[in-house]
Amino acid sequence: MSWCSRRWEENMDKTFHSGNRERLYGKMKENSILLLFSGTEVRKTNDEYYPFYTDRNFLYLTGLDSREFILAARKDGAGAVEECVYILPPDPMQERWTGERRVWTAAARMGCERQL
Repeated sequence: MSWCSRRWEENMDKTFHSGNRERLYGKMKENSILLLFSGTEVRKTNDEYYPFYTDRNFLYLTGLDSREFILAARKDGAGAVEECVYILPPDPMQERWTGERRVWTAAARMGCERQL
């Protein structure tokens, strides 16, 4: 398999995105939270959507190129950060029309320990 035949996120080292998050967490104030939404599809007609593009900030911090994901992070008073990725569960009926949801493996590749 050549480098070009794989999805771009498979070629990225997860430390790139975790490093981006660590730099951001270092700039957050104590006792603060961060919520980032990957975005949702925009309806074009009754049965068609415009092409989906993940929010750039979400993609830069997570490397996840999927719709309707949420990154939540909380920095406590001691400076410790707890992060979690919220993911829609698989829906076989919907996936017939919209394609497979890449869920748990994608979030694990991101380097986040908690996925809900």
